[in-house]
Amino acid sequence: MDIPLLGAKGWNSEQESQWNVGGGFPTKKMFLDEMIPLLNLNVHNPEFIKEETPSSGTATPSMMEDTPNTSTEDVSMTTDTEDEDTKKSNRILETVSLWVMHQIRQSSATVSTELFRLLPYLCQFIGTETDQDVAQTSLQALCYLSVVILPDSAIQPMLDMTKRIAQSQSYKTKMSMLEYIQVAVFTNFPKIVVNSGYREQVQTLVLNLLQDENLTVRQKACKILGGLLHSGFIPRPEVEGLLSRLRSLVRPKMARRGKRFTKTITAQPNDNAKDKSILHHSGILGLCAFIEAFPYDVPDFVPPILMELSTHLNDPQPIPSTIKKSLQEFKRTHQDNWQEHKTRFTEDQLVVMTDLLVSQNYYA
Repeated sequence: MDIPLLGAKGWNSEQESQWNVGGGFPTKKMFLDEMIPLLNLNVHNPEFIKEETPSSGTATPSMMEDTPNTSTEDVSMTTDTEDEDTKKSNRILETVSLWVMHQIRQSSATVSTELFRLLPYLCQFIGTETDQDVAQTSLQALCYLSVVILPDSAIQPMLDMTKRIAQSQSYKTKMSMLEYIQVAVFTNFPKIVVNSGYREQVQTLVLNLLQDENLTVRQKACKILGGLLHSGFIPRPEVEGLLSRLRSLVRPKMARRGKRFTKTITAQPNDNAKDKSILHHSGILGLCAFIEAFPYDVPDFVPPILMELSTHLNDPQPIPSTIKKSLQEFKRTHQDNWQEHKTRFTEDQLVVMTDLLVSQNYYA
């Protein structure tokens, strides 16, 4: 019997040499092309287009792409009885998740970019109460993918997919994606931090989700931004620009109305549809991230940020509670060496800090 040779008609020789043990064996791409059309993406995401299944039941080439079936229903909120097709799709996702873990355990150094096509499905099922087995297996597969040291060719596809997932209408999906990107970035820190394009994409993703409509997503993005600042992921020359951008969201701009001046919030590009209160809170969260990013030091820009935050303690909720939590964290991490840290403040600033950190009005 003749054994098919690598590069035979109908096969991609480059892919075979990378993924196969020999000619005739299925590739990872072929496997995912078969499996992905059988999965359900039950969270609306404009980045993923709904494709109708042909009456014959076979997948068309267009369905082979990253265009999974979608609906406006969030799977995490589903309470109706699942039909047989949904149960079958869930079992397939559970099986594929186990396959992903096996692939990474077998050889984590050769992770294929094709695996990132599964990220939307893995993220949407984490936290769902409808099927605990699928949720747990999806979480495990996502954890495996997040701790893999990626080859250079896989960094950009990974970032591209996370940007697409960020358009989801499900806050749980975005929370899962943020958990993934947080671990993945720091696992592959050297490769990402040396590339200004990668750094900018990660920073933009986090800042965009810092303005998300859901409070939980904004708070998680704040924690990740603090980690990026603490680790030096964002270079010091870019810190001032980031601070200016965040301050523009919280500082009122005086607009003249005849003989009077009124306060307005400076909006960033593409923010016309966003609630100004959300933009204002995102700026506060960003400034709080700067405070919490330096638990053992007081850089020059921290005292002015603390003074600015103190002027917003009477703003509408959740801004005061956000600031108070940040101040509590600052007090906890700096109180042991406060005699040294307080030299970074002026006398007037120390008076304000004493009132903030000691006053029973805030920490009764």
